[in-house]
Amino acid sequence: MKKRYIAIAIAVVVVAVLPWYRLLLYGKETPTERIERICGIELPEEMDIEYDYYTLGGLGEVTAYSVFHLKKEPTEFLNEYSFGDADNYDFENEFTTALDRIRRIKGKTTVKVIPSEYYPDWESGYSCKGSSYYGHCALYFPNTLRLVVLLRTY
Repeated sequence: MKKRYIAIAIAVVVVAVLPWYRLLLYGKETPTERIERICGIELPEEMDIEYDYYTLGGLGEVTAYSVFHLKKEPTEFLNEYSFGDADNYDFENEFTTALDRIRRIKGKTTVKVIPSEYYPDWESGYSCKGSSYYGHCALYFPNTLRLVVLLRTY
């Protein structure tokens, strides 16, 4: 019986400490380092960060949304990671809904976290890699040289 209580206590400590350990371990990462670690891809070097949102949940789940401005067309990057055309209303609606669901509690209400100017401009044409439903998605907008990455791990 005593062994059972010890096992439960250890499990509780691990569940309570793991997110904080991960925050200490990965909390100093740049958005680029985080994306490369989670997705296993190498992002183009010549780009500037326009916007970044990152949160680590209680069980270690990650929600991150990053917007980059590239200094030149990333042809090699797009070819290497098989970005494809995706003008698809369902995908666009799903992606926008995923962004709308990133909220925080402010007083007695919840508010959107991502400012609207960092939402994708679906009218300008884009290519994509991944799916916002499954958690990792990158969008490239050639008219504005903007790379948008949404990460959700559970």
